[in-house]
Amino acid sequence: MQPHVSLVVVTRDRLQLVDAFLRSLGRQTWKNFSVVFAHDAACEAEAATLASKYGACFPLRRIALQPCGVSEARNRAMAHVDGDIIAFPDDDCEYLPDTLANVVETFARMPELGGILGVQITAQKATATYSQKYVGPYGAFGGSQTFLQFYTRACAEAVGGFDEKLGWGSGLPYGSGEDTDYVLRAIQLGYKVLRDPKVRVMHPWLDLDDPGLLFKTGRYAAGRMRLLSKHGFPFWYRLLTATAPLAMLPIDAARLGRKGAAWRWTMFCERMKGLRQD
Repeated sequence: MQPHVSLVVVTRDRLQLVDAFLRSLGRQTWKNFSVVFAHDAACEAEAATLASKYGACFPLRRIALQPCGVSEARNRAMAHVDGDIIAFPDDDCEYLPDTLANVVETFARMPELGGILGVQITAQKATATYSQKYVGPYGAFGGSQTFLQFYTRACAEAVGGFDEKLGWGSGLPYGSGEDTDYVLRAIQLGYKVLRDPKVRVMHPWLDLDDPGLLFKTGRYAAGRMRLLSKHGFPFWYRLLTATAPLAMLPIDAARLGRKGAAWRWTMFCERMKGLRQD
């Protein structure tokens, strides 16, 4: 029997981006998949139109939610998945035509796996080069964004839901960390997680012209430091994480100019604040 892939995508109101993602699903060479699409109840009409546009192409279930954090929204949507493989694409990512086919092939070839981390590609810049290897706790802190994660159903059920205190929209200052937290919990439960460079996902890189960038950077930094504390990482690693942006600041100032320097400086200051609060 061909494995079925369940995709959980949530958005507040960025339906134009979801449209692009769903369009990319129509180009998949692996056809045995379905989508659970959760959105803010305030954009009910627009979301219904979008769902009807693609509902004839592949199974799509739409869920309207009252405003909540991204982790809570994913947890609510997870109750409606039925796939053998489960993934959590962002609303602003796109799959390459072979993304799902490569995920299915790797799980079939390596049945001992509980999870796969893909690699990000972007039109804006070259991304890091990865080799195929198992991911350990420290390795989970690079390239473990939610849109790169794919799990067997057994692994996802064992890990359970996302930590609703982490992630954007939780009402707390921790605007990130729910993604890496999920990977770490899978590893702690004994599941093997593989970095597979054949699994590629298109996602925008940093937008230095985003007027909310520094605010977001501060929230992401707070989430990273909270995550390190939650999982009991040693002080030396938390200190290294906090000070790493300072080491990168001259490089990014030369590469990206004043905005790049401000981005790294904000990241450093907010991570140091999080370190002091541990």
